[in-house]
Formats: sequence, structure tokens, C-alpha cells
Amino acid sequence: MSKPIVEPTQSRKLIEQEWGSRQLYRRPASASGSGSQCDDFTELASNELENGWQWVGSPWETPGYRICNGVPEIKGFVEGGDDCTVVFNWPVTDRPTEDWVLVGIDSGGNVVEWHIDSSNGDVSLCLASCTSGPSGNTGATGATGATGAQGISLGPVDYRWDSGTASSDPGSGHLRYNNATVSSVTQIFISETDNRGNSLAQYIAQWDDSTHTALRGTLFVVSALAPAIMTVFSISGAITDNGGWDTIPVTPVNTSTPTLSDEDEILLWFCRTGDDGVTGPTGATGATGATGSGGGSDWTTTIVKSADETVTSSTTLQDDNELSFSATSNKSYLIESCLIYARAATGSTNPGLKATIGASNAYQGTYHFGAISTGLASINSGFTGFQLNASQNFGTEVNGAKYTCQFVGAFTCPSGGATLKIQWAQATSSTNGTTVYAGSILRYLLLD
Repeated sequence: MSKPIVEPTQSRKLIEQEWGSRQLYRRPASASGSGSQCDDFTELASNELENGWQWVGSPWETPGYRICNGVPEIKGFVEGGDDCTVVFNWPVTDRPTEDWVLVGIDSGGNVVEWHIDSSNGDVSLCLASCTSGPSGNTGATGATGATGAQGISLGPVDYRWDSGTASSDPGSGHLRYNNATVSSVTQIFISETDNRGNSLAQYIAQWDDSTHTALRGTLFVVSALAPAIMTVFSISGAITDNGGWDTIPVTPVNTSTPTLSDEDEILLWFCRTGDDGVTGPTGATGATGATGSGGGSDWTTTIVKSADETVTSSTTLQDDNELSFSATSNKSYLIESCLIYARAATGSTNPGLKATIGASNAYQGTYHFGAISTGLASINSGFTGFQLNASQNFGTEVNGAKYTCQFVGAFTCPSGGATLKIQWAQATSSTNGTTVYAGSILRYLLLD
């Protein structure tokens, strides 16, 4: 949870990121650096929620509220009510003395706003909306560039595990494989309705839309209660619509056997592969179009590392040669980075990788991380939240095998601006060098 953003001509805002089955750890609040601690949240009972709103339930955190150093804070997930209706009433004994708008991200990656009315204590929940700016002039067609690095989706969907293997309807809200051995799975059978009763037929139908037919997308299947239990599949063919359920052709990326049981809750993340481009003649440069306002789901900028970079015999964090950007004062960002790395193909020492999202000025932000091996039959991952500039260590158990580590977080740029950057070094100093490869990415979404 970041500290509030104060803008002279607008309401105060607060950024809070929710991820997977566990929330990011909240950064301890303090009064202007005094070191004072905040009171615990006052959690809401079910009969205190209004207008059809209700707690999402376990494992999501119970909704609650508090005043921390004069700033209101709200936690937890609710569902069921209409947009922009009152969720609960803040008691007059510790009610904020002025109106507030707190900005957050829901489990689907959408921006939402909590509106606090200080006059009567009503707290409403609204889905934020943005409008597009005018389109710029279209330039002549230029040569098609190389395919960019694959991104990671932020929004999971909720299902239940079914241990059967038959090619049949797995049941509403359920998913199953066609083989009990993960390395032998060639098809996934999935209901078009998720565990919460939402119809996802049109969403799932888009999973095979990429024209890069050999790898149309990547599907992550993760246990909601134990994120380390994760299986990764490549979608390798066209999806068959069987009415209320679909058959998805897949190829396993990792071959570990997940310890899942019937009715275990699972979360699905899908990442689409970009379309293949056709190379055409180089056209003249078109005129620059006017800048439009930020869309709710489009990344503002993606930075792709163009050349490999190697560090030897050093555990001191260094700035990556390319993965950084200058943030604007008093602005808020969503941040995502994916590093492809490995140790040298020779040598017996395991130097590993130490990495973080860092900021050059006073920082207000958090991130979570995950790591995927492309050379091992296992997955290491973490969904715990950390403050910016706090580094994490990742292993490189096999010489020359490539690994991927991912960082996702939120950042508020302080007054005076800051450089947001990826920093990395060896986890253990070794002459056996650690390399971060071209194709690694850093991207951000400017929120306000």
C-alpha cells in the first residue's frame, strides 16, 4: 500500500494493489518520518455492508478501514453491489474530516475508486473510467519490426480443479487435463463459466486468436492457496467449442506434477502471443499524432533490452544498461518487468541473480515477484510483496539454462521526480558470470 498522493488541484488519492490469493504487504505507515505506528484496521461485519455488497470470502482479506496519520485507508475485497453505490458508513467517532477518493486495482486489473463523503460518512465504490484522446494523422506503412517480448497478464480468473481425464464437460466452474501426468497432457477441458458464475465464453475463445500458430499464448494454472504449485502450458492449436465447455490443445512448459485435489481452488493467468507480421516496403515517416489520454488497460511505454549484459564477481546492485525510465513528479504508475537470465555454461559455482525495482529518489511503492525455469522440471515463485529497492535472490541451478523472473508493482513518484530502474547483480560473487539477455522488458502504465 503506497502513501497518499497529494495534488494541489485535485482530490487526494491512495494506490493499493491486490494480486492473486494474497495481498501485497502493507508498508508501515508513519507520520512524516516520525516512526509512529498506525492502529489496526476496524474490520466490517457482514451486517454493516449495504446495497447488496458482501465480502468475497476466504482467502481474500476481510474488508476494513482506519485512519493512519490523518489519512483514511481501506482494505479487502467486496462484490455484489451496483457501481457507485454505498458499501458501508464510516462511524462519526473517527470519520475523515474532508472528502477523499482512494484509488485501487481490483482482481481483474481494473482501476476502482473509493469515494468517502465526510459530511455523512457514506463510502461508495466506483469503477473508474477514462476517455481516449484524438487520433493523430496516419503515416505511410513502414517495415514490420521484430516480434516484441511476451508480456504477463495481471488479471486472474477463478476455477475449481477436477481430477478426471475424460474428454467431457468438467462441470460449471471446473477445469481438468486429459492425462494425470503433466508431461503427457495434450488437452485441457474447461467450463465456459468460472467458479463465481461469470460467463467467459468470449474471453476463452480469444486464447487461440494469435496468428503465431506454433505458440498462440501461455496459460498459467496456479493453486489459490499454495502459489508454488504452478503448471505452465503453451496453447498450440485451435480451441474447440463444445457448447458450455471448450477443448484447448496445449504443450506443457514445465513437467512437475501439481499436488491438486478435487475442488481445490485454482487461478488462471493467460498471456497472448503477438501476431506474426508481414514485411512490407519501408514507408515515409508519418506525422506525429496528438497525445491521447491514458486508456485503462494499455501500457504507456514498453522498454525492450536490445543487447545481452553480463556481470562477473560482483554482488553490488547496478543499474541495468537499458531498463529504466524517468518518472514525473507526483504521478502514479503500474510497473512490470520480466528478466531473462542465466549463468555461464561452464564452471561449478552457482552465482544466481539478485534483482529489484529501484528508485533514485525517495520512493513510495511495492512489488511482488515470481521466477520460472525454462531448463528444469520445477517452478519457483513468490507472491509476497516488498518495498522498492529491496532485492530478491534467484537461483541458476543448471549451467547455461535460461530462467525468467518477473516483478509487478505500483509506484508513486515523489516531488522532484525520480528514475525508476531495474537493478541487478550476482546473488553470490563468482567468476562464473551471470547474464541478463536481450528481450528482457520493463513497462509501465501512467495512472494519473
